Amino acid sequence: MSSITPIVVPGPERRWRWARRALLGGGVALALAAPVAWAAQSQGPRSFAGFGAGDLQSAQEWAAVFVRQMLRRIDATPEQHAKVQAIVERALGDLYPLRERVLKGLEYPGAALFSVFSGATGHSDGLPPYLVAAAAMESRAFPAFSYDPSAGEERPARFSLEGNPQPGADWPLHGFSYEDAEHQRVRRELAFTLADFAACDRRYAGYFARIPSAHANGEVPSLLMVDRDDCLRKVIVAEPLMREARRCLDAWHGMQALVKREAPPPPPPAKVEEAAKPAPAAAPTPEPEKAPASDDPYIETPRCTTCDECTKLNNRMFAYDANKQAYIADLNAGTYRELVEAAETCQVSIIHPGKPRNPDEPGLDELLERAAPFL
Repeated sequence: MSSITPIVVPGPERRWRWARRALLGGGVALALAAPVAWAAQSQGPRSFAGFGAGDLQSAQEWAAVFVRQMLRRIDATPEQHAKVQAIVERALGDLYPLRERVLKGLEYPGAALFSVFSGATGHSDGLPPYLVAAAAMESRAFPAFSYDPSAGEERPARFSLEGNPQPGADWPLHGFSYEDAEHQRVRRELAFTLADFAACDRRYAGYFARIPSAHANGEVPSLLMVDRDDCLRKVIVAEPLMREARRCLDAWHGMQALVKREAPPPPPPAKVEEAAKPAPAAAPTPEPEKAPASDDPYIETPRCTTCDECTKLNNRMFAYDANKQAYIADLNAGTYRELVEAAETCQVSIIHPGKPRNPDEPGLDELLERAAPFL
């Protein structure tokens, strides 16, 4: 994709040429971090971040000025102008809810952790850090999320993925247009994955190999990239990088599961003839007994996010399957205390310690009390 191709931009004219390729070639989603950053700089970083008097309307006005100047320089059409302006407004609309969560974290009476990927890796061959940072979030490598323990009792209310592009999808999809060998316009929907993000970093150049388009088929993982001559090329992706992409997607699925709320089942539709009859008095029925909690320990393996907490605790009791997700490999290789400690340290609370198998293990009364929330 044109938006992730490493390009050296030494001077102003080359910058405008790069902007034209990025904007008019279809890679607008990442290229337009420029007006957003410019709007922030023009208002002052403290105002834009929410610590001063800056507001969303002012930021959008500054960004609109930048967009008009930039598109005038590259002779953009009205259709392209409308598309670019919509993307800039969306980007700013995502940033302002984020500042509210940052402020809430700063005001929280307890400990608060902020983790920011700046994009300044030093290995992007001239690609600006804000574009690298945008690519990191697009690719799910560094998704935006927040956890607010004061937001409610249920986990979906505390955990938020707001601000991520297309948070319900596996990978963000963007329209991409180019001219084929017959000089015809072709438009495709392309996913932006971890492999696209890795292509921003020259250290991963050895994981890509250019091949003729005629030799590529759907069975070979590949990307579309633009070379320094503005020609579209297809490259294949090495298996180790594809494994990392699958692991990244699994972790994203785990985060998606944290914010999903199960909707109650809809009531069955009443039949017309039955609805007209008066309902007979229901006989009292005894309340069903609750099923006892399982005595056997288990892990909700499909929800595992590969945090390594349990395997670090005891890598003989806990192990990873082929999908790099944890399961209990050998119960006899550890103690009930280790099961309880693993349940307490699991980041997504998917380890259930069950009941102790050894009645003579020391400290069982305390361990059973600690295990109760996870049974």
